[in-house]
Amino acid sequence: GWFLAALAAGAAGLFLGRRMGCLSEVLPVMMILAAVFGGYFWLLVPVRLPDFYDENRIGFYWDYCFRMNLPGVAFNNANWPRVVAVMRAWSCLVLALLPFLHLALTRFLPVQGLDRSYPFLFLGSLFLPLYFAGRQI
Repeated sequence: GWFLAALAAGAAGLFLGRRMGCLSEVLPVMMILAAVFGGYFWLLVPVRLPDFYDENRIGFYWDYCFRMNLPGVAFNNANWPRVVAVMRAWSCLVLALLPFLHLALTRFLPVQGLDRSYPFLFLGSLFLPLYFAGRQI
């Protein structure tokens, strides 16, 4: 439900940005990445890790097509539900809000400056909450 609503809101925001002529070159790439990560974490991710994650200090998660490595974070079944919840919330928020944030910011800032700052915003909003969710026990 939430992921589909976020996809619809993001598509509407991209469409509106294109119609208004202020669509960024970087924005669709970030939206696709958020949709792929969100699709994985909403549809395919296991809610429980194998027992060897609890028995050993493992700092990465691997599931065939997906690998996540966070230095300083040991994944286990105590922090994994928070990591999954953060990734689900992040994907929905990025999909739903980023196009509209872009439309609002283009009223005040040039698109080229925004294109340079979006990757930092995107990666910071992804890894910082993930790191804090993984470190809390």
